[in-house]
Amino acid sequence: MQLSFARYRFDYNFDIMWFQQIIREETGCATYLIGAENGECLVFDPLWDIRPYLATAEKRGARIRFVIDSHTHADHVSGARRLAGGRFSG
Repeated sequence: MQLSFARYRFDYNFDIMWFQQIIREETGCATYLIGAENGECLVFDPLWDIRPYLATAEKRGARIRFVIDSHTHADHVSGARRLAGGRFSG
């Protein structure tokens, strides 16, 4: 799947967890996925389009278990309810 609107800035892998930042090109909005070795991950400040999170979780063999909105976003509409409505992934 080609995701032209998002680019992956950095991707850290540790022994027990991983961290990935996703940037929306048009607005510069940053969002994050944080995962653990147990196969679970969370999405922090999700954008409306949830495809990048689902694709990343699938690629890493992870299940999205939690979604966190740190604040009300004036620069984008949150995808938290869309993720929760889809019962996440897996």
